[in-house]
Amino acid sequence: MIRDILIGAGFIEVKNYSLIGAKDIEFSKIGMESTIEIENPNTIDYCFMRKRIRPSILITLAQNKTREFPQSIFEIGRCFEKVFEKENIHECERLGCAISSKNSDFTKIRQVLDALFSQLNLEFSIVESQENGFIEGRSGKIMFCEKEIGVIGEIEPEVILGYGLEMPTSFFEIELESIFEAIEKRN
Repeated sequence: MIRDILIGAGFIEVKNYSLIGAKDIEFSKIGMESTIEIENPNTIDYCFMRKRIRPSILITLAQNKTREFPQSIFEIGRCFEKVFEKENIHECERLGCAISSKNSDFTKIRQVLDALFSQLNLEFSIVESQENGFIEGRSGKIMFCEKEIGVIGEIEPEVILGYGLEMPTSFFEIELESIFEAIEKRN
């Protein structure tokens, strides 16, 4: 259902590996804490299990920067994090969605998020906050059922340059578990 909504809004679905490199963690500014490192990786480009989709989306945009703009892409995929208090791994399904174009901004990506939740007949809110990797004053936490489920904002220029991108990029990412639960309860 989520795929259909985003495809209907003109987005293209992408698929990426669940593994990323240390430079992608650094460039995207998602932080190393709770990241899972692979023992004996075949390459340094794939030595960590991703905990967020943002690096994968930025990699895809970087690999396609010579293609036509605007680029509107999304990915639904698995992410993995260490849970220190339980000494195990939390695996979850996440959605990452980006718009890369010369006039990409917070409002445009917010409209996509609004349309998605409207089509799902669900309500969310955004709490203004400064999130790593986003322009100051143009980012926030996405709240659903009084729980933080993601982030939204305009990617900061330093991150864009780190990936060699040439266009402003706006992005949101949400964990889908609580959304799926709400839809299932309703049905």
